[in-house]
Amino acid sequence: MAKNDTEAPKKAAAKKTAAPEPTVIETEEAKKEVSNVHQVLHTTDGRWAVKRKNSEKVIKYFTTKKEALEYVTKVCENQDTKLMVQKKNGAFQKLSNALRGVKKQ
Repeated sequence: MAKNDTEAPKKAAAKKTAAPEPTVIETEEAKKEVSNVHQVLHTTDGRWAVKRKNSEKVIKYFTTKKEALEYVTKVCENQDTKLMVQKKNGAFQKLSNALRGVKKQ
């Protein structure tokens, strides 16, 4: 009987000490970091669009990817933002490969 008496309190204690569910808190810094990214995207009509990540509004359209990259690199330097470049097939391109043909001024 002594064994059963000591086991019951241990099980009850284990249930009480269960860890609470972690809560997700979005900080202003995390939100700001997401908006500090510019994207160069290929549109369905064949043009290249420059926009901020998670934004519906396009900043500017270009006929060539090179023109779009020249513009967006200046914007990223001025606004201290990051850059993501999309290929025609929708996959994101390595930044070093995307900027090979862009003139530095």
